[in-house]
Amino acid sequence: MKKIITAIVLLIGSSNLLIGQCYPDRHNTTWYDGWISCETSVNPNPERGMSHWIMYDFGKKIEMKAMHIWNSNVPDFLNYGMKSVAIDYSDDGDAWHELGTYEFEQATGKNIYEGFDLESFDSFKARYLLLTALSNYGGDCVGLSEVRFDYDSTAYGIDETAEGCFAATIYPNPFRTQTAMSITVECNTNTSWQITDSYGRMIVPETKIATPTQKIITINGSKWSAGIYYLTIKQDDKTRQYKLVKLEGK
Repeated sequence: MKKIITAIVLLIGSSNLLIGQCYPDRHNTTWYDGWISCETSVNPNPERGMSHWIMYDFGKKIEMKAMHIWNSNVPDFLNYGMKSVAIDYSDDGDAWHELGTYEFEQATGKNIYEGFDLESFDSFKARYLLLTALSNYGGDCVGLSEVRFDYDSTAYGIDETAEGCFAATIYPNPFRTQTAMSITVECNTNTSWQITDSYGRMIVPETKIATPTQKIITINGSKWSAGIYYLTIKQDDKTRQYKLVKLEGK
């Protein structure tokens, strides 16, 4: 059995049935529905240093088959789109293996943009996938609209150890007033979360989570200044960090 997951869920409008049929994978042109990074940060892979990056945690080891990419599709900021991208994968978030360096096509800025398939690669098995932008198309920031993963999950059940029983997603991100963290912990561990700003100042103090659990936690950022924040989740001796982007406006 195969599953398709969308790492960044986006709103894809439809103007009429005919266009919807002709462009089934079309993508909108709204910048705040995608991902954007205007400041480098410490990469989970130490070899990448300070960089613009996205890390996906699938919650368990999976066998990756294919990827479909939608680059940054905002008409006035197509140069934000990732160009040369290093892709690494890991079982534990500590030891990283390089899949390769790939050239991402620039988006068209049209609402019928359908993205592209990543060039062929041998299937691999991992829990974490890391995209690091080595270059973009010339903009001051780096952006990406969406990634769709095609993987086989039949051979890999949930690992009941502390390393393999955790999964979390944050949506929407970027956000204007509030976002939400969906977290699943299927084992009994000491788990907590907190939020800091880009200067390391505490915004949301450390909050413990009773485990095992499966819950959605709403995060109210309406009074925060626009900018970059970091959501850190601690699970025993493991730490996972997620970048949050707070936008201007309400």
